[in-house]
Amino acid sequence: MKKQICYILMLSCIVLTLAGCSNPVNTPQNQNAIMTKPLSDEQKDIVSLLQSGNQELLIFSYNTTETFKKIDLWLEIYKDGELIEPRSGGVSTVNGDVKPLNGEIAVIINQNPKFQWTFIIREDGTMISSTTEPSSYDYDNIGARSYGPTISPQIIEDGKEIILYTSVFSDSGIIDVGVGEKPDLMKQYPYVHLIKCKFAN
Repeated sequence: MKKQICYILMLSCIVLTLAGCSNPVNTPQNQNAIMTKPLSDEQKDIVSLLQSGNQELLIFSYNTTETFKKIDLWLEIYKDGELIEPRSGGVSTVNGDVKPLNGEIAVIINQNPKFQWTFIIREDGTMISSTTEPSSYDYDNIGARSYGPTISPQIIEDGKEIILYTSVFSDSGIIDVGVGEKPDLMKQYPYVHLIKCKFAN
């Protein structure tokens, strides 16, 4: 277990080093927005090398022209449409000053042997991270899974919950990609994972 935690923390540092090396021109400018972090071809190659069939790396950048004091980042787990883990893991930051924000969010999803999530926020050179315990739910006998980050930039508003990533498990193999935005559809799927963030004052 200690070896696994050390591995995840080391990978966390690598992920945020990659994020920090990106061209700042690529971050959302003149708007309150969060988006998938644009990476250079070389950085994409490194991320691809670090990822495997049992590992996902998600990197987002955010920029605000308005002032915010707090950032929350967390996981929600739904079973048959019912929210069974409302705030599984996650991290929060609170700034001493209410100010415009510019930073990165990273999430590492480890699927070996059980799902485990590491959440990271970096703002003004300060990094905070947290890793969940391995999930106790059984996903082994579910036929299909569709997953991925939200592609388009998302507007940041005070207190608004933003879906950054959706993972849907299906027994039938048929998956509605927008299930995260359509709660009524969640009951069709044995499990749905949503990674969300919120900026607030």
